[in-house]
Amino acid sequence: MSRFLLPDLGEGLHEAEIIAWAVAAGAKVQRGDTVVSVETAKAIVDIPAPQDAIIDQCLATAGSVVAVGTALFEYHPQDKASTAIAATSSTSAASIVGVLPTSGPAPLSDAAPLVGLPTSLGEGFEALQGVARTMAVQMSRAQQQVALVTLFDHVEVRWHKHLLARTLRALSAACRDEGSLNAWYQAHPPAVRRHPTARVGLAIASRHGLFVPVLEVASDSRIKDLEERVLALRERAEQRQLQRQDLEGATISLSNFGSLGGRYATAMVMPPQVAIVATGRLDKIGKRRYELPLSLSFDHRACSGAEAAHFLGCLRAHLRAQ
Repeated sequence: MSRFLLPDLGEGLHEAEIIAWAVAAGAKVQRGDTVVSVETAKAIVDIPAPQDAIIDQCLATAGSVVAVGTALFEYHPQDKASTAIAATSSTSAASIVGVLPTSGPAPLSDAAPLVGLPTSLGEGFEALQGVARTMAVQMSRAQQQVALVTLFDHVEVRWHKHLLARTLRALSAACRDEGSLNAWYQAHPPAVRRHPTARVGLAIASRHGLFVPVLEVASDSRIKDLEERVLALRERAEQRQLQRQDLEGATISLSNFGSLGGRYATAMVMPPQVAIVATGRLDKIGKRRYELPLSLSFDHRACSGAEAAHFLGCLRAHLRAQ
């Protein structure tokens, strides 16, 4: 009998929540069939069967959070050759999450959170799960790790149509003009990596919670193309169809919370990113004149106040020019 361990899912992820089992004890599966779906801080991932096998026991319940290296299920291969291989060596299977080890130790980072410990809820409290739990963990990490500073300003624009797409283009142009904010920061040892292109993490509120898929944006991107890409991401977020690759690699973030309400905000910078721009509620102040509030939060370890102010000035100039 073999045990399948939760694999290293990459990107510094150390745990996952069990979402749903696709099989039960006694089920026959073929290599690549989905056995269980888990949710990480990045996306929902389907864990495939490593080989043709019979599932003997599912070892984790839906809703539980398990660490990398935890046994998920027990199985035995359906043919003697596979049994012999499993008995003498570690086996693995290539899949959308890379190479999945099914036996052997899985080391945990010193930064890995403690999971599986006895916990209790206070009276009237409800445990956070899924996307809400992920957001809580990430916000705590951001608050602990970032030297957060926020600059506030506003800009007058001539019309309100296509505002999100225009903001994305202006953000890309500002990243070109002041590259210190389109960057990642490494704390130990202190180092900065600047990026030649803007990969914007766009905050999207869905009925399932907050997702931040990534768009690569150029300063000359077509408005229609950007709007179509944003709409596609919104639809996939609502349908829970975003994949890990849709959520990875952001170099700077944008939150257009003003479409829901509010003018200014101290948005949280998510490491290793250095900055996030937040746009508030658009107010009409005259004939074909609107005022757009801007908030720029940045990690002061990675860039100076002068660089941040220059970036914000560039963003305002590019928004006015569109």
